[in-house]
Amino acid sequence: AVVSTQSTGMTNFFNPSGHYDHYTDDIYSYNHYTIKPRKRTSKQQREVLEKVFATTMKPDTALRKRLAEYLTMTPREVQIWFQNRRAKEKKLAKKSPTEDSPIPQNQKHTQQFNN
Repeated sequence: AVVSTQSTGMTNFFNPSGHYDHYTDDIYSYNHYTIKPRKRTSKQQREVLEKVFATTMKPDTALRKRLAEYLTMTPREVQIWFQNRRAKEKKLAKKSPTEDSPIPQNQKHTQQFNN
């Protein structure tokens, strides 16, 4: 939404409230400084995305586009979902000790110095 300032007569492209305005938004007044409302994925979307994630953690552009069309999402939203899901996977991997290492991570360092 374009806001006009009275004092200078110039157009201000920043949204002073910082909130996304659904009513005045159109494709020509895109402002990357506005905060858009969070879009939650539905259970059905999440199920499809999780199945694809089990196959490939990094889908290519064509697959993201097909998923976006099928799930009524944008390719960017699909991309962000996969990015967040990879971050979650990495976080979970850090929390749980690996099966091939019986020594907990916090004890590995101290054991090196005790030998």
